[in-house]
Amino acid sequence: MNVELLYADEDASSGEIPVSWARQGRCEGSAVDDMSTRGGVLMTKDALKVLVVDDEAPLREELRSFDWSVYGFKYVGEADNGLEALAFCRRHRPDIVITDITMPVMDGIKFMREMRQELPDTQIILLTCHSDFTYARESIGYGAIDYLLKVTLTPSELVRALDKARQALQKNGMRRRDVIEEKRWERARQLSMLLSGKKIGDEPTVASLAVYKFLTREMGCKLPLQFAALHVDAKADVRMLAKRALERQLGSLEEQMSFMYLPALEGVYLVFADNTGSLKSSITSEKLASIVEQLRGLLEEQAGLLQDELAICGVIGSSVAAPDQVESAMAAVMREQPLRFYDRTQLVWGVQDEPTQWPDEHQKAEFCELLAAHINPMNGGTAQLRGSLVSWAFQHRLHPDAFKELVNEWRREWLKDKREWHEFSQMSKAVMNADTAEELVALLIHEMEFVRNNERKPRREIDDAMRYIKSNLEKPLTLSVVAEQVGLSAHYLCRLFPEERGISFQEYIKQQRMEMAARLLRTTSLRIYEIACQVGVPSYRYFSSVFREYAGLSPTEYRRQR
Repeated sequence: MNVELLYADEDASSGEIPVSWARQGRCEGSAVDDMSTRGGVLMTKDALKVLVVDDEAPLREELRSFDWSVYGFKYVGEADNGLEALAFCRRHRPDIVITDITMPVMDGIKFMREMRQELPDTQIILLTCHSDFTYARESIGYGAIDYLLKVTLTPSELVRALDKARQALQKNGMRRRDVIEEKRWERARQLSMLLSGKKIGDEPTVASLAVYKFLTREMGCKLPLQFAALHVDAKADVRMLAKRALERQLGSLEEQMSFMYLPALEGVYLVFADNTGSLKSSITSEKLASIVEQLRGLLEEQAGLLQDELAICGVIGSSVAAPDQVESAMAAVMREQPLRFYDRTQLVWGVQDEPTQWPDEHQKAEFCELLAAHINPMNGGTAQLRGSLVSWAFQHRLHPDAFKELVNEWRREWLKDKREWHEFSQMSKAVMNADTAEELVALLIHEMEFVRNNERKPRREIDDAMRYIKSNLEKPLTLSVVAEQVGLSAHYLCRLFPEERGISFQEYIKQQRMEMAARLLRTTSLRIYEIACQVGVPSYRYFSSVFREYAGLSPTEYRRQR
């Protein structure tokens, strides 16, 4: 089989290359004009793969020499007849095929018909001579996007045809995504109706069988089945933004990692294996962990600080082998996992994990003794309480609400005669609204230190954060990075910082960077872009904009007035 794979990082040339096709500049009117370039090379994440099919070696060689990467394409291979090309397409699935019509073994028209059945999204451009020009025009009806005359073919004509194919691929991709999303939400609606349509007195088996039939028909599930779900918690003020960002990333990951997701409840997504080919019918714990890890990374990278305000984990269920167990197994992975309160870093929780509980009298007494010991400065004070209290509660598998009530009961007894009731009530609400055990204990410690010293002192963690920021202005400073340095969660630091300093975390960083920039402009002869880098704003344009907002002058104008 005469099929040659030619990748962009290999030498794709052989023999002398016609100068007219080698290293051409950008063609006017190309879609590449709308895309960023650097050094004449198109900067694109996903170059479209192109296969050339022609029995004339000189023409293949000439096309091979064309600078495909400049326009966002990658020359991945060539074949000299339709049969070889069809085998190549089945293995490598090119985005665009440029094919001759008249070839031995299998001609271009028959090849195109076969392609349309197996790879309907691949775009086809016909190469033709004057003798079969009319034939080529008629062939457009069989699905070719365009045709090119070999004798008069120029780089600009080739680029125009490629751009036409690119636009068709983009349009088809958007249409396909729309169809996928419509189908997803219709399935979610049907599942919701099945789960909410149960009547009082219905046998569990009846509802479970209905759900099982739905999953078999719509999701391709088969027994034995192990359910899996993603659980997402977001702050109220970013909930809609977080939902859109998460579902966009989930949609991108679906095809890459071979799974399907289905919205189930607010913040809960069921995850299924993509049951094409020989894939398993259930998501494994390892696969679910990989999905969660990828999502966290993508949201951190592409949604900025959103990841600091968003908690994602997976929940994996036990394997079920009978249809009448399906509904209860699904419900189990959809329920909130209380132990997440103690550890937001864990990727996957299992529903078979030991259930949470409420404290008995012995545990309540143990809790009081633990706190009493740490109130005394002679015993190390509150410094050692943070880790020991969270560990104690997690060890006893206390339900988060039970832990919060236990803290408030202890506070009520300890603080009587020490504070006004409205102050106690305000802190009690903060305790009950804590999202993590770490945040809860931080609130308690802060209150204990305040009462003990009988005055409100700045939080040590905030002072530490401010010192770290001032010492590291040249580095990327995110909530995650600074929070880790001072031992708080990013979510809690984001909320605590303005309460303590009267300014948001991000505004404080911007203020410190601009103050340092102004000082360097006054006292040094460093170039403005060097100052921008030293204060952690490597983009000159963005630095100038922020500095003008801060000082009312551009950096250059400010320096002139020093």
